[in-house]
Amino acid sequence: MRRVSLSALRLAAASTSTSRKLNHSTRPLVSVTPSPAAIATAAAAAAAATSFSTMSRSSSAHSASSNSAGPEKKAVPVFPPPAPPLTFPLTFPTTGFQLIDPSEKVEEEKDETYDPKERYPARLGQIIPHGKNQYQIIAKLGYGSSSAVWLCYNLWKNEYKALKIHINTLPVIRELEIFEHLHNTLAQDTQREVTDPMRAHLRRIDDHFTIPGPQPGTTHHVFVFEPLGFSLLQYQETKPDRILAQNVVQMALVKALLGLIYLHAVANVTHTDFHSGNLHFEITDRSIFAEAAISETKTNPSPRKVTKDSVIYTSRDIMSGAGEIILCDFGLARIGDEHQGPAMPLRYRAPEVNLGMIWGHAVDVWSYALTAWDLLQPTSLFKNHDGLGTELYTAHHLAEMVALMGPPPREFLSRSKACEKYWDKDGRWKHATVKVPTERTIESLQKALTGKDAAVFMNFIRKVLCWLPDQRPSVLELLEDPWVKGGM
Repeated sequence: MRRVSLSALRLAAASTSTSRKLNHSTRPLVSVTPSPAAIATAAAAAAAATSFSTMSRSSSAHSASSNSAGPEKKAVPVFPPPAPPLTFPLTFPTTGFQLIDPSEKVEEEKDETYDPKERYPARLGQIIPHGKNQYQIIAKLGYGSSSAVWLCYNLWKNEYKALKIHINTLPVIRELEIFEHLHNTLAQDTQREVTDPMRAHLRRIDDHFTIPGPQPGTTHHVFVFEPLGFSLLQYQETKPDRILAQNVVQMALVKALLGLIYLHAVANVTHTDFHSGNLHFEITDRSIFAEAAISETKTNPSPRKVTKDSVIYTSRDIMSGAGEIILCDFGLARIGDEHQGPAMPLRYRAPEVNLGMIWGHAVDVWSYALTAWDLLQPTSLFKNHDGLGTELYTAHHLAEMVALMGPPPREFLSRSKACEKYWDKDGRWKHATVKVPTERTIESLQKALTGKDAAVFMNFIRKVLCWLPDQRPSVLELLEDPWVKGGM
């Protein structure tokens, strides 16, 4: 039996059967047997963090004071005028939108792996059928290296949904496996009063189907989701200095941490791609979907690039109606305790991944700390060395780790032969061409916080950024960290 604890919380692996098998061996659901203290801890973390609907009240870089004089005055709500009624299916304009120069690369075209033959050529106004469901495409919400996301209206159920349409060359959709695993985990959960507040911060899939592509014999997987709003990264980019207030970051990351706790301690899943771009705001004001539809059909259609063979639309940001934080994108997630091989975005890679060691849930804890830093500080802890190639990038990355954390212990060096390229047996750096940037320290890079706030935050960062993954706090233990608790 495997045990992971926070106070009296005990999570024990249970052997259960599922009606739908995954393509590989997976650890069964962890049953939860909480004490009253554990229930209180989970409830406090889930409920005590301030709602993001009140986020705009604070523009200070410090947490709201608990010693404010008098009761808080509630703002009088201001309601926008109702949007004119829409008649579906919508008719989309054929003129009146900005045409982008055909020689200019737009959105997904900028990805080095982009191949138009792999993409599904979705069109605004197009209706995608699935059984009785009829999804009319309203607007493009975003894109990635292997998919694009579209705001749609289900003509049968009269509701807005988001469709994620994948490229046609993915033989296995790992994200679908993760959603299946999470579904099976939920079916086996016997303590949902504890786990539901955590699971609420993970994106859920409503449906999955396939559609034929225009290329002969090709198929595209389609995921159906609730539409989400902008990401923390997009919110950060609206700020002139790209620095968010500390209380905003703390509130957001407490919510995200609850999702990670569910992934690690209940479902035994490592996300591996935790960063601000995958933390999205839930939408509470659904009228903004109608506003997007009106904008696309009447007032402000999205700019697009039109060629003989395709139309590349620009994405429409939904920058209002913010609710809770939702952790998204499980396309790189892994099921199980231990893994080996490449993972994580390069700049966010934990040292054990860089050196080909066994890795596990601790890589998400590493990313969690880097995400907190990047949301609060003007300079990232690790530089972006794109264009150097993976081997040289890794050397620079490890050299920066030495500057920030000091030399690795012998126990770390013994875990991979790859360490011999960079250190001698005593942990002294020896790479032939890349030097340790000794001027680059955590203290010199921390500029946004002062006084006690700076000290508490630096203690949190130093606690997480360590060479040996087993010395990092677990996601459960992070709930007790003073800086993290500032978001409750």
